[in-house]
Amino acid sequence: YVSEAYYGWRGRACEAELQVLTALGYHVQPVKATALLINYARALALNETTLQLAISLLNDAHATMITVHCQPWEIACAAISVAVEMNNKKQEGNSKDEFGDKADATFIVLPKDWHEVFDCDGEALALARSFLKSQPRLDPSLPLDLAEMERFLDNIIQEGSPKRSKQ
Repeated sequence: YVSEAYYGWRGRACEAELQVLTALGYHVQPVKATALLINYARALALNETTLQLAISLLNDAHATMITVHCQPWEIACAAISVAVEMNNKKQEGNSKDEFGDKADATFIVLPKDWHEVFDCDGEALALARSFLKSQPRLDPSLPLDLAEMERFLDNIIQEGSPKRSKQ
């Protein structure tokens, strides 16, 4: 059993710790890359599929050292950049996806130096992209959104084994 006195003491200790960290110049309310990513995607008018892929990349990035080496706005820009690249590669080769359906995403062209609007220089973007692209999740045969996952699972049920995408 933990008494109310303990919770009161713990609250005061956390408050004192925040005051010390603030006085030393530490950022005690960090910026979240996910919120930045959503705002950037809205500003760039990205489609839903690409936004969903960028969010997935960002979530997977927490398993890497990217958060130690890059700022949140750099990680958000890198997730958008890699998601757009993956979307465009998917659209480049065929107008149909691996299940024979028309692909719903469109080819996306980002403006030149778009990342600089979000305070991300080219060198930082390249570093963050290298972290994101080194993730094993980027297997092109894996479904990237809910619609693809449903078709993928339907195909497994009907045929007994998943179709692998052509590489």
